[in-house]
Amino acid sequence: VLGEMGDGLIASEPNPGYPLATSPDRVEYRVYEEESDAIAALDGGEIDYLLTPKGLTPDQVATLAENTEVAIETSAANGVRYLGFNLDRAPMSQLEFRVAIALLLDREAIAASDPYTGPVAHGFLGPESGPFYDPDAAAEIAGLYAGDLATRLQIAVEGLVDAGYSWDRAPRVNEAGEVVPGTGLRIAGQAPRPLTILTSGDAYDPSRPRYTAEIARVLGWLGFDARPVETDFDTVVDLAFTPGEDGQFRYDMYVLGWTLGNPSLPVHYRPLFAADGVMNSTGYDSDQFADQLAAYEGAYTFDEAKRALWEMELTLARDLPYLLLFRSQITEAYRSDWVQFTAPYSLGGIQGRLGGYGDVAPAG
Repeated sequence: VLGEMGDGLIASEPNPGYPLATSPDRVEYRVYEEESDAIAALDGGEIDYLLTPKGLTPDQVATLAENTEVAIETSAANGVRYLGFNLDRAPMSQLEFRVAIALLLDREAIAASDPYTGPVAHGFLGPESGPFYDPDAAAEIAGLYAGDLATRLQIAVEGLVDAGYSWDRAPRVNEAGEVVPGTGLRIAGQAPRPLTILTSGDAYDPSRPRYTAEIARVLGWLGFDARPVETDFDTVVDLAFTPGEDGQFRYDMYVLGWTLGNPSLPVHYRPLFAADGVMNSTGYDSDQFADQLAAYEGAYTFDEAKRALWEMELTLARDLPYLLLFRSQITEAYRSDWVQFTAPYSLGGIQGRLGGYGDVAPAG
């Protein structure tokens, strides 16, 4: 319960009606205007733990790494980053367009080379999700858009041709294994308009502009003029989730992320993808998905629910209202000479368990 509040300090004390055996008798939240000041305070022993929802950046980790009295832990976070499509606008409304991006965007290579990202997300649930995770179903989804670059490009181009695309010169892979972009793209005989991809700037999350630039590059291979638009986070959210006066969403594509709530009972599918979902920002409306969602929510046994969940995952991976990019991670730091946590590596990290106050204990 709150004990006191000030401009730079908020203090809480244990609620006597909710005792925790190892809970500290007082927790002080010191508020810093700049993250660099908080990092310096942790490094200097003024605070025991740093609470920041994004976790530490690689540069911040490097600042603390030489201090042997600071422990640094990286945990999987129950969240994903994704590319969202406006399904009410062409060409995003064409499945072949979305499949082409899924085939050509090398998510594995980006994740391997970007220190700010977690592992590739082929579905919403990862191994950390416990009994709901199905490795065989996850492998099937991961294989949908796999293969060498030349094969993936061929499949993408063939699908687009079937959808009415043509080029003066179609994209191809040369002898050096590089993509030669297509020229003279036409869709049903018309040159496509420029496309925009909204993302927040790198001050918020450096990986998002990186992925957005790669998505634009892939679209350039196909002959599109795709333009990343970096703006502040709130503007991306407003444009992606607030329809205009005509009731239509005001974007082509955007890059955002979700934290997925309680991993022991995934309930994000309805708000994100039901036709009337309160956070359905893509216009996705699928009878097949609706039937699978009803089966999931109406399941009487865990096995029935798990089977329906992975049927939904496969449908979403094929329909692509979102192209999932990577799974979130969080890196945290604390003074190991002062405190310890019984489970620092759990899903969501220390702060994923309300700051770990239920399992904190003095060091040693």
